[in-house]
Amino acid sequence: MGDEAKALRLAAIARKWLKDPRVGYSGDLNPAASDSERQALSSMVMAGAHVSVAEPGRVVCSLRVRAPLTDAEGRWHPGAIAAAVDNACSAAVFTVEGAPTATVQYSLSYFSPAHPDVRASALRNRQRKWRWRGEW
Repeated sequence: MGDEAKALRLAAIARKWLKDPRVGYSGDLNPAASDSERQALSSMVMAGAHVSVAEPGRVVCSLRVRAPLTDAEGRWHPGAIAAAVDNACSAAVFTVEGAPTATVQYSLSYFSPAHPDVRASALRNRQRKWRWRGEW
């Protein structure tokens, strides 16, 4: 498979995964994941995600804030924001690496209520380390 074809395939899988986190890294729905509690939060947060861009190193998606993910004042709960950012950034890295990644550390700064449009990009640093940027 050529580099361009591989890049397009990885971007398509990342797009499918963001829309439904039960999708495996092959791009097919993983039957074991549908019963798994491991994907429950990701599935709830990413339900109805609209992925407008999925290309090597970059993912842009929009999310509708659903009632179970809001705080007492009806704003997007910070934990749901963190999960959405982590998912979008993981998908951006997948479009380049083509393999699952684990988040070791990240921080979020909450300055004001978030709007549900997440943009994520992945920048490679030295020695296979990644710097992710999520913004809205």
